[in-house]
Amino acid sequence: LGLEAPKEKAPVRTKGKGKGRPTLDSAQIEVQRQESDSRSVFARDIPFDANRDQIAEFMMQFGAVERVRIFEAEGRSLGRCCVVFALRRSVEVALAGSGQQWMGRCIAILP
Repeated sequence: LGLEAPKEKAPVRTKGKGKGRPTLDSAQIEVQRQESDSRSVFARDIPFDANRDQIAEFMMQFGAVERVRIFEAEGRSLGRCCVVFALRRSVEVALAGSGQQWMGRCIAILP
């Protein structure tokens, strides 16, 4: 009858680094970024010697931590980081916990 199922779009492929493997297109990347942003907080006044594991352990009081990124310059911590939680509701809990003392510093948590 000439009826065919709609064909699925093939993943966008790139040259170079991807070596021919499927990669995410810009729309998919934007969705992932927005999802990550809605689950992330910015923290400042972090002790300069705190590592990712220590920061994750501190932040776990607010919810499960998916990722920690410490902002650095020339290989040294700037005392700021970005934390991505597994769940969005952890962000509200973390924001409410801003101002807590940790390792002798008052930690500011911002959206």
